[in-house]
Amino acid sequence: MQNFITKPCHTLRHFFTIIFVLNLSQVLPSEAQALLNGITKDPTPFFSKGIAISRTKYVFVRSDPGHAIYCRKGNEGAVAVKTNKCLLIGGYSDGMQAGCCSAVMEKLADYFIAIGY
Repeated sequence: MQNFITKPCHTLRHFFTIIFVLNLSQVLPSEAQALLNGITKDPTPFFSKGIAISRTKYVFVRSDPGHAIYCRKGNEGAVAVKTNKCLLIGGYSDGMQAGCCSAVMEKLADYFIAIGY
């Protein structure tokens, strides 16, 4: 996968590897921590403030508690999915389908969970 970047993030409370799909490789540790808090604890701060990914503000779309967060900005968007040991962040741009991005990220997360990662 040419657009597949992994980056260890030691600054998060738990050691997580953040895996980016597409061009989201500039996610700040604070943004990743906020995503993890929204997935594992409480996504309500995203309702009014939105979600920052790569210093870009996205509108919160929905959350699957304990599993994923979905957001968008115009015709672009992102999906963040938590597995046992990593946070997967995938984005889609204009001309791509949000549902396809979500499906790919969910399947990738299922694979990582199945292999214990």
